[in-house]
Amino acid sequence: MDSRKKPNIKVPEGFELFFNSITGNWALRPIKGYSTKYIRKDTFVPRQVNESIQNENNIDGNGKNKNLTKARNRKNDEFYTRLEDITSEMQHYKQHFSGKVIYCPCDKLFNVGRSNFGRYFLGKFHSLGIKKLICTQYNPNGFGIATEYDFEKCGIKWEYNGEKADGDFIDESEIDTYFLKGDGSFDSPECREIMKNCDIVITNPPFSLFRKFIAQIMEFNKKFIILGNMNALTYKEVFPLIKENKIWLGYRNLGSDMFFEITDEYKKVIVKEKKEGSGWKEIDGEVMGRVANACWYTNLEHTKRKEKIYLEKTYNPTDYPKYDNYDAINVNRIEDIPKDYDGIMGVPITYLGKYNPNQFEIIKFRKGDDDKDLSVNGKCPYFRILIRKISELPTEK
Repeated sequence: MDSRKKPNIKVPEGFELFFNSITGNWALRPIKGYSTKYIRKDTFVPRQVNESIQNENNIDGNGKNKNLTKARNRKNDEFYTRLEDITSEMQHYKQHFSGKVIYCPCDKLFNVGRSNFGRYFLGKFHSLGIKKLICTQYNPNGFGIATEYDFEKCGIKWEYNGEKADGDFIDESEIDTYFLKGDGSFDSPECREIMKNCDIVITNPPFSLFRKFIAQIMEFNKKFIILGNMNALTYKEVFPLIKENKIWLGYRNLGSDMFFEITDEYKKVIVKEKKEGSGWKEIDGEVMGRVANACWYTNLEHTKRKEKIYLEKTYNPTDYPKYDNYDAINVNRIEDIPKDYDGIMGVPITYLGKYNPNQFEIIKFRKGDDDKDLSVNGKCPYFRILIRKISELPTEK
């Protein structure tokens, strides 16, 4: 079949069909300036957002606002990463991006709710030496896979091949746009195929689907940088991967708050129910959602992973009691790890933010020989990771 023969598909209003000589494929692209002028024609805006704007006083039979209830239920999956945080983390992986196809599978590239991941890589495409950027967006009104395209229900795929110089304005009409048959979910057949053929996966996946998302990445043996909740470290599907050095934490320090862009409807919920500084913070005039335990996960090397913990404390039985149900000592703070103890130690879970596989090995997580939580004099300290020294530690800074 002649690749230049125009495919017989319905072209939605506001789009045009064109042949991309770089990729050798036909693609859809928005007519320049169309969605800027006719923003309500943007099929990428989820319906429930529009409905919430039109029905702000939507009260159920119990006198509760139904939109606020929906927003509360969806809150964990509607935190959008700020460009500042993406830039801060990505700068530590620049050496990994050259010549690679980067896939952002939960990221809308244009208009309302656009992803800052896509925005970051569009602006640094050539300086990072990227081969191709692919973004896909899930359509919450969609369905699995369709026999015919339904532009109100299908997911979207964007491809950018570096046609513009870094720093130049890129109109959406200059990005190849494809309508998917399915809803654009990361685990749909189409998006699985994209992930299978890319080099690096980078995104902020829905926290509620983190287990499924990380399992798919590992299935395809992909390099990745993704955001998640620190509690994911304790998942039975995740910790073995940490122990086996198949994944580790990113460069950003644990314990520091992260603030995320949130939907207008959830802003109403969070301002009403939480104090400023606790659940939210106003930044540059916008209400941002606070997540105290968000962190980056990756399997790409960065310099922090090679840093050793410098230790000053010496071991004594009084300060380092043994567990009731495991032959190991308890260490309450990372800075209290004794420099002269060669046995197994239980340290706080935050240790993983400083973990250097050339300094310590991870033995076990949380459980003693009786398969119960580690305890000291009958009391269980918060999640502990059992580690053991594997190299001589420096004693001076």
